[in-house]
Amino acid sequence: MIVQESTGPAEVVSLEETNGGQLTVLNILIGVIIRPRATFKGLREMNKGYWWLALLITTAALILYTVVSASVTSRAMQNFTPPAGVTTSDAAANMPQAATQSSSFVTIAVPVALGIVTLLLGYAFRGLVAFGASLIMGGHSTFKQTFRMAVWTTIPAFFRYVVQSIAVATTQGRIVSGLTGVMSTIESRSLPVLNLLLGQVDVYTVWSMVLLGIGVAATTRLGKGKSIIAVLIYVVVSIMGLLIYYAVSNALGGLLGGAQQGPGMMRGPRG
Repeated sequence: MIVQESTGPAEVVSLEETNGGQLTVLNILIGVIIRPRATFKGLREMNKGYWWLALLITTAALILYTVVSASVTSRAMQNFTPPAGVTTSDAAANMPQAATQSSSFVTIAVPVALGIVTLLLGYAFRGLVAFGASLIMGGHSTFKQTFRMAVWTTIPAFFRYVVQSIAVATTQGRIVSGLTGVMSTIESRSLPVLNLLLGQVDVYTVWSMVLLGIGVAATTRLGKGKSIIAVLIYVVVSIMGLLIYYAVSNALGGLLGGAQQGPGMMRGPRG
């Protein structure tokens, strides 16, 4: 009787914190940010993981960033001052048609569509690697459970796009991706692979990797050490994917968008 009276309340609290039935869509969104471990434990037992919400809010932030960037670029073109000795009409005539007559479809719709496709491919990639790594090390979860956890660990991408949008609107210029700012222009050109990898690393990437480690531990029931190894496997596979993309893009003469604009497997679509 004494044991029942002392452990009963603790059991109720535990169920309230981790039972999937207690979680709502809003609770998941907030919980991933402030209480990821308890949230991922509850998410594991839910029939629906509402991963589409992460896609929707990230897409909304992506659209915001794309619109802001297109607006800044358009204003820069309108305020373009031709060099001395060149008339405004001559400068306009020498501008590429794509720059002077670019439509909203090209400047907004296409980047957004490509960004959404990249998001979905990134979700699948992250889910597959996390599931495979955890399975190898003895994890206990289904692919569905691991996939929706993996999607929710990308929520820092939403904050990245919002901050980038504010930065672009404030500075009226192009922002530097990740840690590429530590390299000079000459260094970036002479060390393109290092420049590509550094461009993937920022505070949002680190935050996402921490969430992935917590999510793997809570979802697959692996220990802390094995969960860290699973994250490291994901990072290594992501780097290999980036290097393959770099090699293929160079081999095809930049037909895939250029090696400097990698798909960003670790951090989501590039901003």
